Amino acid sequence: KGVVRVKGRVGSTAEGVIVNAGCPVMIVNQHLPIERLQFKKLILAMDFSPACMHAFGFALNLARTCDSKIFVYNMLPVPPASQYTQARYDDELQAAQKKLEALCCEIPPAIEAECKVWGGVHPHLEILKYAARKDADTIVMGSHTKDTNGKWYVGSAVERVSYRATCPVIVVTDPTKIVQIES
Repeated sequence: KGVVRVKGRVGSTAEGVIVNAGCPVMIVNQHLPIERLQFKKLILAMDFSPACMHAFGFALNLARTCDSKIFVYNMLPVPPASQYTQARYDDELQAAQKKLEALCCEIPPAIEAECKVWGGVHPHLEILKYAARKDADTIVMGSHTKDTNGKWYVGSAVERVSYRATCPVIVVTDPTKIVQIES
């Protein structure tokens, strides 16, 4: 039904498409009624990596084109309690929220948006929870690159979200290949 499933992962064929595609790739892992393919509520999973910054531009373009509301979500990783005080967590949460709010100031006023940071341990689970809370019909994520040679690869959060999502997941791969959608 759209994605080959192998031991809790997207299959090697789907991974090959994601890595090698010259455009963003949409993964639909289950049959969905047409009304769930309207792109009206977009979740953008943001970790501030270069790939996610390009996914941000893609999501804004999609939101503008489809008259969508965009929910920009950032998960603050929570390390083990023995290494982390509540005061430190509160400071880091506040700093992450400021960083996300600064990014969200770039969203044009014509696009309805909401930006949220919260803590968690497993990014894929938090992204899926956030998408469920917002009744999202699409999740947009950036892939990652290896710093040493610039090779694109599917990160574990992208893979796990794509496998478990109840809505389509659009993976932005090579940001140099993103084409503006004409309105």
